[in-house]
Amino acid sequence: MSVATWNKPGALITLSVWVHAAVTGGHSAAHIDAGVLMPLPAMLYIWLVIIIGPIAGWWLVRSGRVCAGSGVVGACMTGALLFGALNHFVWPGLDRVDTIAAGMWRVPFQATAVLLAITETFGAIAGFHGVRACLRDRRTR
Repeated sequence: MSVATWNKPGALITLSVWVHAAVTGGHSAAHIDAGVLMPLPAMLYIWLVIIIGPIAGWWLVRSGRVCAGSGVVGACMTGALLFGALNHFVWPGLDRVDTIAAGMWRVPFQATAVLLAITETFGAIAGFHGVRACLRDRRTR
């Protein structure tokens, strides 16, 4: 399946991946400036699954590997959503939105954590919608 015949899911993946990347950049800045540093295992997960993974999946989609790329985006965004939901809203710790010290970066940290959850939900849906569309297209050939 070519990217040209796959406009809607491809557009949704493109939108979700790049809006997510922008929000991730803002959230990273809030992390650094609020002094909320992550341990090495979490940083590896963040870099591989949350930052590089969706962009790699988008690249696969743009390169014509639509099913694989959509699956990568869906899986990475789901993993990012679970990681963020647990760390920002469930588990106690420095990364939880209600424990960020008052100051200039508290509201941006909290706002970008919520925006991440929204973009990751949208990205997971877009990725799995892309897989479904790709599989449906394969069945109709």
